[in-house]
Amino acid sequence: MIYVVLGMHKSGTTLISQILHHAGINMVDEPDVDLSYDRGNKCERESTKAINHEILDSKDVFSLDIKLPQTLQSNATLHQKIQEVIRGCNSNYEHWGFKDPRTCLTYPIWKSELPEHKLIVIYRSPGEIWQRYCKSRKKYSSSPYAYLQGAWKFMKNWCAYNQKIISYLENTEVDFLVLNYRKFMTEDSEFARFQKFIQRDLVDCRDKGLYRNQGRSVADELLNIFCFLETFHHPNAISQRLENLR
Repeated sequence: MIYVVLGMHKSGTTLISQILHHAGINMVDEPDVDLSYDRGNKCERESTKAINHEILDSKDVFSLDIKLPQTLQSNATLHQKIQEVIRGCNSNYEHWGFKDPRTCLTYPIWKSELPEHKLIVIYRSPGEIWQRYCKSRKKYSSSPYAYLQGAWKFMKNWCAYNQKIISYLENTEVDFLVLNYRKFMTEDSEFARFQKFIQRDLVDCRDKGLYRNQGRSVADELLNIFCFLETFHHPNAISQRLENLR
């Protein structure tokens, strides 16, 4: 079986990919490399990520600076590359998959070539993700303008990624699972749902001690406003649609 992991950047896709890989589902091109996130390995298949970069023209582009495509452009050469990756993985592994947040934007092209596969979606509240961006990108705290510009750009991406995921799930015949990151990190029942979907024993790679569900802040209200200006929806409305698909 092939597993495709979908989720916004910093939403837990790396953790999902690590758990799948430790369960014998190959998720990387070089299986012997150190898969520690702390060592910079995001448990991504480089060949599929390279194709996503080609589709989006996003190589060396920061995640929030990727131009969100109105329509996806592809060609015969691109589809040939996708077919080669699929053939190679199918010949080497009985079970495999790939994770790259950019696949949220490119999945229709992948779906047109992929044989039978399953989707694993994980979503996370915008406030928690934005905190991660602020910790990793110090420029956002350099000035109020940089913070506001970054927050607007982030919220535009969060809405786009998750709305595309919703559109895929509401119009697919593919078997899928939707996970709530907060519940996944704090409730064993959510991990059990994941294990039941995969139908094999999974290594629990979660570190619950590292997860602290943050309370509401001024940043949350700011993100809510930006989301409404972008989509005319409150983030909770988007999250609720994903929750309904669980």
